[in-house]
Amino acid sequence: MTKNSNFVKEVSSQFRKEDEIIVGCQLGKRSMMAATDLLASVSISMP
Repeated sequence: MTKNSNFVKEVSSQFRKEDEIIVGCQLGKRSMMAATDLLASVSISMP
């Protein structure tokens, strides 16, 4: 499996940082990697 180096940029062009999105795949490994990359690209503030 080859990682898409433009993944975060492509997602960011379609969604705002405030949007809630669901990331999924068949087994969970790719979606976990994708979610990790997305979360690392934004600062998260806890209430």
